[in-house]
Amino acid sequence: ADSSFVLTSDGKVYAWGLNGGPDFLGDGATTKSNVPVAVVPGAIPPGTAITQIATNGVVSTVLGSNGKLYAWGRGFLGNGAPTTSSFTAPVAVSDGDIPAGTRITQISAGNSDCFALASTGKLYAWGYNATGQLGDGTTNDSNVPVAVSAGAIPAGAAITSIAALEYHTLALASSGQVFAWGLNQSGELGDSTNTDSSVPVKVGLPGGKNVVGLGTGAFSE
Repeated sequence: ADSSFVLTSDGKVYAWGLNGGPDFLGDGATTKSNVPVAVVPGAIPPGTAITQIATNGVVSTVLGSNGKLYAWGRGFLGNGAPTTSSFTAPVAVSDGDIPAGTRITQISAGNSDCFALASTGKLYAWGYNATGQLGDGTTNDSNVPVAVSAGAIPAGAAITSIAALEYHTLALASSGQVFAWGLNQSGELGDSTNTDSSVPVKVGLPGGKNVVGLGTGAFSE
Protein backbone atom coordinates (compact mmCIF):
# COMPACT_ATOMS: atom_id res chain seq x y z
CA ALA A 1 0.00 0.00 0.00
CA ASP A 2 1.17 3.51 -0.79
CA SER A 3 -1.23 5.45 1.41
CA SER A 4 -1.69 5.98 5.14
CA PHE A 5 -4.76 6.61 7.28
CA VAL A 6 -5.31 7.92 10.79
CA LEU A 7 -8.42 8.16 12.96
CA THR A 8 -8.60 11.16 15.27
CA SER A 9 -10.33 11.51 18.63
CA ASP A 10 -13.16 13.56 17.08
CA GLY A 11 -14.19 10.66 14.83
CA LYS A 12 -12.59 11.96 11.64
CA VAL A 13 -10.29 10.14 9.21
CA TYR A 14 -7.30 11.68 7.44
CA ALA A 15 -5.17 10.17 4.69
CA TRP A 16 -2.10 10.87 2.61
CA GLY A 17 -0.08 9.25 -0.15
CA LEU A 18 -1.02 7.75 -3.51
CA ASN A 19 -4.54 8.58 -4.68
CA GLY A 20 -6.35 7.34 -7.76
CA GLY A 21 -5.44 3.70 -8.08
CA PRO A 22 -4.95 1.29 -6.68
CA ASP A 23 -4.92 3.39 -3.50
CA PHE A 24 -7.68 5.92 -2.83
CA LEU A 25 -7.57 8.46 -0.02
CA GLY A 26 -11.33 8.91 0.21
CA ASP A 27 -11.19 12.67 -0.18
CA GLY A 28 -13.35 12.68 -3.30
CA ALA A 29 -10.35 13.33 -5.54
CA THR A 30 -7.60 11.40 -7.32
CA THR A 31 -4.67 13.67 -6.63
CA LYS A 32 -1.90 12.27 -4.45
CA SER A 33 -1.05 14.18 -1.31
CA ASN A 34 2.09 14.40 0.80
CA VAL A 35 0.16 15.91 3.71
CA PRO A 36 -2.95 14.54 5.45
CA VAL A 37 -6.27 15.36 3.78
CA ALA A 38 -9.70 14.76 5.29
CA VAL A 39 -11.75 11.81 4.13
CA VAL A 40 -15.05 13.33 3.00
CA PRO A 41 -18.35 12.12 4.49
CA GLY A 42 -19.74 10.76 1.23
CA ALA A 43 -22.58 8.41 2.26
CA ILE A 44 -21.77 8.72 5.97
CA PRO A 45 -24.73 10.49 7.63
CA PRO A 46 -24.11 13.93 9.17
CA GLY A 47 -23.08 13.73 12.80
CA THR A 48 -21.80 10.15 12.53
CA ALA A 49 -18.35 9.70 14.05
CA ILE A 50 -15.94 7.08 12.76
CA THR A 51 -14.90 4.62 15.46
CA GLN A 52 -12.70 2.13 13.54
CA ILE A 53 -10.90 1.86 10.23
CA ALA A 54 -9.62 -1.23 8.42
CA THR A 55 -7.71 -0.98 5.16
CA ASN A 56 -5.74 -3.25 2.85
CA GLY A 57 -4.36 -0.40 0.77
CA VAL A 58 -6.93 -0.84 -2.01
CA VAL A 59 -10.23 -0.81 -0.14
CA SER A 60 -10.72 1.12 3.09
CA THR A 61 -13.66 0.31 5.37
CA VAL A 62 -14.80 2.34 8.37
CA LEU A 63 -17.26 1.70 11.17
CA GLY A 64 -19.56 4.52 12.15
CA SER A 65 -20.87 5.34 15.60
CA ASN A 66 -24.26 4.28 14.21
CA GLY A 67 -23.00 0.68 13.91
CA LYS A 68 -23.00 0.86 10.11
CA LEU A 69 -20.19 0.30 7.61
CA TYR A 70 -18.82 2.51 4.83
CA ALA A 71 -16.04 1.95 2.30
CA TRP A 72 -14.12 3.51 -0.58
CA GLY A 73 -11.53 2.40 -3.12
CA ARG A 74 -11.66 -0.22 -5.85
CA GLY A 75 -12.45 -3.89 -5.42
CA PHE A 76 -14.62 -5.67 -2.87
CA LEU A 77 -16.29 -2.74 -1.16
CA GLY A 78 -19.29 -4.76 -0.01
CA ASN A 79 -21.76 -2.44 -1.72
CA GLY A 80 -22.66 -4.83 -4.53
CA ALA A 81 -20.84 -2.88 -7.21
CA PRO A 82 -18.50 -4.62 -9.69
CA THR A 83 -14.94 -4.95 -8.39
CA THR A 84 -13.76 -2.84 -11.34
CA SER A 85 -15.69 0.16 -9.98
CA SER A 86 -13.80 2.93 -8.20
CA PHE A 87 -15.19 5.10 -5.42
CA THR A 88 -13.25 8.17 -4.29
CA ALA A 89 -15.52 8.84 -1.30
CA PRO A 90 -17.26 6.58 1.25
CA VAL A 91 -20.26 4.54 0.08
CA ALA A 92 -22.55 2.47 2.30
CA VAL A 93 -21.71 -1.21 2.65
CA SER A 94 -24.76 -3.34 1.86
CA ASP A 95 -26.52 -5.18 4.68
CA GLY A 96 -26.36 -8.41 2.66
CA ASP A 97 -26.87 -11.21 5.22
CA ILE A 98 -26.59 -8.79 8.16
CA PRO A 99 -30.05 -8.65 9.78
CA ALA A 100 -31.78 -5.27 9.80
CA GLY A 101 -31.02 -3.27 12.92
CA THR A 102 -27.83 -5.20 13.73
CA ARG A 103 -24.96 -3.08 15.07
CA ILE A 104 -21.40 -3.84 13.98
CA THR A 105 -18.83 -3.54 16.76
CA GLN A 106 -15.51 -4.52 15.12
CA ILE A 107 -14.02 -4.72 11.64
CA SER A 108 -10.86 -6.35 10.30
CA ALA A 109 -9.45 -6.35 6.78
CA GLY A 110 -7.53 -9.12 5.04
CA ASN A 111 -5.74 -9.01 1.72
CA SER A 112 -8.91 -8.72 -0.39
CA ASP A 113 -11.67 -9.27 2.12
CA CYS A 114 -13.25 -7.67 5.15
CA PHE A 115 -14.92 -9.04 8.29
CA ALA A 116 -17.50 -7.46 10.54
CA LEU A 117 -18.33 -8.61 14.07
CA ALA A 118 -21.86 -7.81 15.23
CA SER A 119 -23.04 -7.07 18.76
CA THR A 120 -24.83 -10.43 18.58
CA GLY A 121 -21.47 -12.24 18.46
CA LYS A 122 -22.04 -13.24 14.83
CA LEU A 123 -19.59 -12.68 11.96
CA TYR A 124 -20.10 -11.42 8.43
CA ALA A 125 -17.62 -11.21 5.55
CA TRP A 126 -17.22 -10.13 1.94
CA GLY A 127 -14.48 -10.16 -0.68
CA TYR A 128 -12.16 -12.66 -2.35
CA ASN A 129 -12.79 -16.25 -1.33
CA ALA A 130 -10.60 -18.63 -3.36
CA THR A 131 -9.31 -20.49 -0.27
CA GLY A 132 -12.55 -20.24 1.72
CA GLN A 133 -11.36 -17.25 3.72
CA LEU A 134 -14.87 -15.79 4.01
CA GLY A 135 -15.83 -18.79 6.10
CA ASP A 136 -19.29 -19.19 4.56
CA GLY A 137 -18.78 -22.78 3.41
CA THR A 138 -18.04 -21.82 -0.20
CA THR A 139 -15.17 -20.56 -2.32
CA ASN A 140 -17.38 -18.01 -4.07
CA ASP A 141 -16.34 -14.36 -3.98
CA SER A 142 -18.94 -11.95 -2.61
CA ASN A 143 -19.30 -8.19 -2.89
CA VAL A 144 -21.98 -8.03 -0.20
CA PRO A 145 -21.70 -9.35 3.37
CA VAL A 146 -22.36 -13.06 3.84
CA ALA A 147 -22.76 -14.85 7.16
CA VAL A 148 -19.71 -16.75 8.40
CA SER A 149 -20.71 -20.36 9.04
CA ALA A 150 -20.71 -21.68 12.59
CA GLY A 151 -18.54 -24.62 11.53
CA ALA A 152 -16.84 -25.88 14.68
CA ILE A 153 -18.03 -22.93 16.77
CA PRO A 154 -20.36 -24.37 19.43
CA ALA A 155 -24.02 -23.40 19.30
CA GLY A 156 -24.62 -20.31 21.40
CA ALA A 157 -20.95 -19.29 21.52
CA ALA A 158 -20.33 -15.59 20.96
CA ILE A 159 -17.34 -14.30 19.02
CA THR A 160 -15.62 -11.46 20.85
CA SER A 161 -12.69 -10.60 18.57
CA ILE A 162 -11.48 -11.20 15.01
CA ALA A 163 -8.13 -10.92 13.23
CA ALA A 164 -7.88 -11.25 9.45
CA LEU A 165 -4.82 -11.25 7.26
CA GLU A 166 -4.09 -12.26 3.71
CA TYR A 167 -5.74 -15.63 3.27
CA HIS A 168 -6.93 -16.84 6.68
CA THR A 169 -8.86 -15.48 9.64
CA LEU A 170 -8.95 -16.09 13.39
CA ALA A 171 -11.89 -15.61 15.72
CA LEU A 172 -11.84 -15.61 19.52
CA ALA A 173 -14.90 -16.88 21.40
CA SER A 174 -16.07 -15.79 24.83
CA SER A 175 -15.06 -19.26 26.08
CA GLY A 176 -11.40 -18.52 25.28
CA GLN A 177 -11.41 -20.93 22.33
CA VAL A 178 -9.99 -19.86 18.98
CA PHE A 179 -11.36 -20.79 15.57
CA ALA A 180 -9.79 -20.35 12.15
CA TRP A 181 -10.61 -20.75 8.45
CA GLY A 182 -9.13 -20.15 5.01
CA LEU A 183 -5.69 -21.04 3.64
CA ASN A 184 -3.84 -23.79 5.49
CA GLN A 185 -0.93 -24.81 3.28
CA SER A 186 1.56 -24.04 6.05
CA GLY A 187 -0.65 -24.97 8.98
CA GLU A 188 -2.07 -21.47 9.41
CA LEU A 189 -5.30 -22.84 10.89
CA GLY A 190 -3.60 -24.66 13.74
CA ASP A 191 -5.83 -27.73 13.47
CA SER A 192 -3.01 -30.26 12.89
CA THR A 193 -3.71 -30.41 9.12
CA ASN A 194 -2.65 -28.61 5.97
CA THR A 195 -6.14 -28.63 4.50
CA ASP A 196 -7.86 -25.37 3.63
CA SER A 197 -11.22 -24.86 5.30
CA SER A 198 -14.16 -22.74 4.16
CA VAL A 199 -15.79 -22.98 7.61
CA PRO A 200 -14.32 -22.31 11.08
CA VAL A 201 -12.27 -25.13 12.60
CA LYS A 202 -11.06 -25.27 16.18
CA VAL A 203 -7.45 -24.30 16.78
CA GLY A 204 -5.72 -27.08 18.73
CA LEU A 205 -4.53 -25.19 21.79
CA PRO A 206 -2.99 -27.03 24.77
CA GLY A 207 -5.58 -28.25 27.25
CA GLY A 208 -6.79 -25.73 29.79
CA LYS A 209 -5.46 -22.69 27.93
CA ASN A 210 -7.76 -19.71 27.40
CA VAL A 211 -6.86 -17.07 24.84
CA VAL A 212 -7.23 -13.35 25.58
CA GLY A 213 -5.87 -11.81 22.35
CA LEU A 214 -5.28 -12.54 18.67
CA GLY A 215 -2.55 -11.82 16.12
CA THR A 216 -1.74 -12.93 12.58
CA GLY A 217 1.42 -13.15 10.52
CA ALA A 218 2.14 -12.50 6.86
CA PHE A 219 1.79 -15.00 4.03
CA SER A 220 4.85 -15.77 1.95
CA GLU A 221 5.32 -18.24 -0.88
